[in-house]
Parts: sequence; C-alpha cells; structure tokens
Amino acid sequence: MVDLLSHIAVGLAVWYTFDHSPEPPWNPIMSGVFAGIAASFVHRTFVQRLIRTTLGKVVFGLRLRQEDGTYPTLWRLIKQWFGGTVAALEVVTSLG
Repeated sequence: MVDLLSHIAVGLAVWYTFDHSPEPPWNPIMSGVFAGIAASFVHRTFVQRLIRTTLGKVVFGLRLRQEDGTYPTLWRLIKQWFGGTVAALEVVTSLG
C-alpha cells in the first residue's frame, strides 16, 4: 500500500503542478497518469534493483529474493512489473 500511495502521490503532484501552470505543456490529467505509471516502473524496477527493496517493503523489513536466495535481476523485476500491470488492467476491465 505504501508503494501504491507513493506512485499515486507523484501522479497527483504532477497533475496539480501542470493544472496550475499558466501554459501547461500537455494535458494535466494525462501528465499525472503517465507520471504515476513512470514512478511505479522506476520504483519497482530500478530502485528495487539498486537497494534490494521498495519503500513499502522497508517498512516491514522485507526484501524480495528468489528461491535460491539471490536478488532478482533487473530483467526479472521488469517482467514482474509488466505482469502485475497487465493483471491489474484485467481486474479493472472485468469490473466494468
């Protein structure tokens, strides 16, 4: 939940900033959505690869490891992020 809320916070900050800009370079809502998605990707792949955990996991002292005890590769984290994103989209579309 901490991770999700941090990604949403980034999106809201970008939306708010663009919405209150005299001449936003692009649609403020779409900017916020894309910023939240980008924050999620960077946080769950690159940051997790560098520090071996995410903000949400660090609250509970957790680190993601593979069955053999090694940390996941960047490629594996990217695949997991895309898999989770596709699964989330399937849930959202099945509700509508």
